[in-house]
Amino acid sequence: MVVGISEGSTWRCEVLAETDGYLVQVRDLQTSRVEASDRMLFRSAVTAFAYANFLAALDQTAAARLAGEETCDLETELDERRIAFSSIADQLFDRGIDTSLIAAWDDEENRLPRHRLH
Repeated sequence: MVVGISEGSTWRCEVLAETDGYLVQVRDLQTSRVEASDRMLFRSAVTAFAYANFLAALDQTAAARLAGEETCDLETELDERRIAFSSIADQLFDRGIDTSLIAAWDDEENRLPRHRLH
């Protein structure tokens, strides 16, 4: 279930409530496709929201640079959002985990033989 959205210039960062925590995923605004390699799982909603806001600011700044626009105000906002995310993540000990690492962990566990003690 989507519990929050932060929109940049080309991406929409969605925060979804999952059983294991809060998932932040990036969706392309033109194609509506989710970028599977950019999914992060956080334990707390506040950290997930801060991360989504940081990603949206990063997207806006990058898009402005590519368009040759002035980015001074956007860079200030990007720094503020980066610092806010970092501060929240440090206070809550929640830097998140890339979901591809979770998938790799699950794959490894499924390949290992199960030992039973009798």
